[in-house]
Amino acid sequence: MKLLKDYAQGRKDNDYVEYLDGKMKELYDILQDQCWEGDRFIRGIREDGAVVGSKNDPEASMWLNPQSWSIISGVANSEQSKVCMEKVSAILNTEYGAMLEYPAYRDHAFNGALMIVFNPGTKENAGIFSQTQGWLILAEALIGDGNRAYQYYKECNPANMNDKAEIRCLEPYIHGQFIEGKDSAFHGRANVHWLTGTASTVMVACVEGILGIKPTVDGLLVEPCIPAEWDGLEIKKVFRGKKLKIQVKNPNHSQKGIKQVTVNGEKLNDSLIPVNILKDINDVTIEMI
Repeated sequence: MKLLKDYAQGRKDNDYVEYLDGKMKELYDILQDQCWEGDRFIRGIREDGAVVGSKNDPEASMWLNPQSWSIISGVANSEQSKVCMEKVSAILNTEYGAMLEYPAYRDHAFNGALMIVFNPGTKENAGIFSQTQGWLILAEALIGDGNRAYQYYKECNPANMNDKAEIRCLEPYIHGQFIEGKDSAFHGRANVHWLTGTASTVMVACVEGILGIKPTVDGLLVEPCIPAEWDGLEIKKVFRGKKLKIQVKNPNHSQKGIKQVTVNGEKLNDSLIPVNILKDINDVTIEMI
């Protein structure tokens, strides 16, 4: 709905903007009132009123996607974002990525929970689904934690498993659909190759999240979120037929935040590079705070 609102504002469709604002406020209030448990967002509520993914559940009490998407959607406030991401790190994360939920279902699955047919630590039953790692990387970048965003990227990157091929048991150049979680006897083994949307999801997370490059109607937004140890980086980008050489400088070793953006020697007022000022070839300097 936020994206629709952006387009509606661009078209000066004020009636539709007002309608979307009302619907977003209605949904926001419901999610905050019914789905936040103080340190996590629940997975959902069934037709009979039973809560799935409550911290009081004996199994599957912590779920990954509600935490990531609470941030991506804009529902989680800054304090909620920090708290639920800490829980993800503490409960769900492993050296091979974050599990879909935990603890695994064994004896207390809700009626219709098909993941219980899988062994604990595999597939949807507390396995490490590869595509969800992209959403996790993006969520951390959105809240400004470049250290953790890059950590999660490295954990799920197949190339980082080259020295553990006997554990991964999959081609080193592709993502598997899922990796077995810590309740599996084969923790770290990847499964179901060539059947996942992970590559595109992780790419978006890295480009729009870590590199901070996001196209908009009016231009290119550049707001990197990187590990504090990085001195900076260089990005080459073609945007709407224009070539950009972007030099990111991080003298104070920040994780996120822009001090100044300069395009072809001209200082901008913010981090949005308007498309109408671009030449065929452009030098862009981003100085972080």
